Formats: sequence, C-alpha cells, structure tokens
Amino acid sequence: MTTFATPITLPLTGVETDTRVGYPTRDRARVAGRRPWARKVDGKVEMLRAVQALDGCGTGELNALARSADLVHVPAGTVLAEGAEFSRQWWMPIEGWLLVEGDGNVSRTIPAGSSWTAPRIPALGGRITALRDTTTLVAALPHITAALYDYPRLGSAIRASLVGGDV
Repeated sequence: MTTFATPITLPLTGVETDTRVGYPTRDRARVAGRRPWARKVDGKVEMLRAVQALDGCGTGELNALARSADLVHVPAGTVLAEGAEFSRQWWMPIEGWLLVEGDGNVSRTIPAGSSWTAPRIPALGGRITALRDTTTLVAALPHITAALYDYPRLGSAIRASLVGGDV
C-alpha cells in the first residue's frame, strides 16, 4: 500500500474510544415525535404561503422567492430606500403598507400582498417609506429576475401583484 502522507497517531486515554460511535445511539427525530425525513419548515416560506397573490405558487416557487428576497421588519415612518438604490429593488409588503414617492410623480401606496418596482426610467429623488409597522420582502432586481426566469408561474403571480405594472 502506498501512502502519500505520514499517518497521524493520536494518543487515546480510553475515554475517547467510548464516546466515538459511528452512528447515533438514539434517533433524536423519532424521540421528538417528528418524522426523521421531514424537512424543517422555513418561517419565511410559511409567511409567503399566506400571501393571496402567491396562491398559485408551489413550494418550489416559494422557496426560490425566499432565497432571492430578504425579509425586513421596520417600524412606521422608516425610509427603506431613496435615490439611486430606490430603483434597484423589488418590494412586496407582507404586513403593513409602503409609500412610494418620486420627483413630481404621483405617490403610490403599496398594500400588503401587492408588489412594486421602479419604472424603467425612475425618478432619482424618489424614496420608499413604511407607512405602518411593516414586514416586507425586498430583492435586488437581478436576483428576483433570475428567480422569475426559472419559475414562470412565480413570474406571472408577481407580475399580477405589481401596483402600476409599468415594468
């Protein structure tokens, strides 16, 4: 037998050999009353299941959306983005309302379950603010676009949820 590195020998006092077991002695999942093959439930995906606009989406689509978007909890009156960063994001309040303001443009409110992204040529002085205590999804446009490309059913659900769908 050819070895490429010298073996490392560790002195064992006897206690270490008793604790080294190749497999667990008790199945913790069965002890806790769960099925061992069941996945942990993601809280963000469970919140997305409650959004009416995403009713037609399956678990795969909701997982893709959860991976590409961040969930943000903010109090009322918090400015979430303004200026150039304002136009690079997609927003969907899960709870609460958002207010979108632009330079001389009509302001829009985005209720829970609807979504918004800046038009193709956004106002540079715009900003988005939480009107109430809000839980919202926010994603960079390249991330959400990649998810929508891979999951067309998710894409049609999000397009239907857009407020002022001028994108």
